[in-house]
Order: sequence, then structure tokens, then C-alpha cells
Amino acid sequence: GTDLIVSYLGIKGASAESRVVYYNFGEAGANADEHKVAEMNFPNTVVPVAAFLNRNQSLLVSEQAFIVMEGLENPEKACEVQLDKEIRKVAYNEEMIAILLKNQEGNELRVYDLNGQVLFSREIADEYMEMKISDGQIFLVNGSKCAIYNELGTCKYAGNMEMQILDIFPS
Repeated sequence: GTDLIVSYLGIKGASAESRVVYYNFGEAGANADEHKVAEMNFPNTVVPVAAFLNRNQSLLVSEQAFIVMEGLENPEKACEVQLDKEIRKVAYNEEMIAILLKNQEGNELRVYDLNGQVLFSREIADEYMEMKISDGQIFLVNGSKCAIYNELGTCKYAGNMEMQILDIFPS
């Protein structure tokens, strides 16, 4: 592809701020300064995740919110969801965004569609270090512990394997 999205972190005075830049190395960005086709500043905010969801949408995740952007050459905010809890992990694909949030007594797995609507939410007592989405399933892993949820929120498996899990994917 010819598109690139980058989140830069900088310090301004005593606070951190993020700058998200969309680059196009094809025809659309040929005449743009340094191939920049869009730039957004987020004062007093860290945006550690900036990624393409599909050919027309991108995802920006800050400490307490996520934004789905429409368009690549002139991206505009399609939806913004403020989160009331600390974000532990984020996983996404071209259809959904899964966010593992810290609760007082564990975690909450909240899954959204790309319009910011909650598809499901589940309380999870266990701690998980890794999370990914593959083939419509959400995989949560920590060492030999694993949980698998489908896109409807049904827990298909929760348990321990005999060995450490290095990677997991549907068969």
C-alpha cells in the first residue's frame, strides 16, 4: 500500500501530547509536503495506537477513548467513544474493536463495532497479557491460560493448557 499512519509523542512544557500524521506515498500525496495528507494534534493526550482497520477507516486509541476515522486522504472523525476505565489491551480487525478494561476486581472485555456501538461486554476475573482477534474470535492469553470468545460474547473456552502459549489462532 501507499498509506501510512504514525502517532508521534512529544513533550510540550510539562505535559505529553500526541500528533497523528497520515502519509500517502502514491498520487494523492505526491504534491503534499513530505507526503503528509492529514495531521491532527491531541494536547495533553497520549495516542499509543494508530492503525488502519480497512481500506477506508483507521483507529486511534488514547488513554481513555478511541476514535474511528473515515477516509485516508482527508480523514474525518466517524465516531469517538469515551471509556470510563483504564485500557489494558486493545485488539481490532476490519469489523470490530475489542478493549480489555481494568475493573476494581478484574477486567471487563468490551467489544465494539466500527460505529462505536457495544456488541457485548463481559466481566473477566483472570488477568491476560495478550489479546487478539482472528476469524471472528477474541483470544485472551497469559502464559498457559487462555480464553476464547466469539463475536456474540459467548465464551467458547476458558482454561489452562499444559504448556506456555506462544501464539494462538483458529484452525
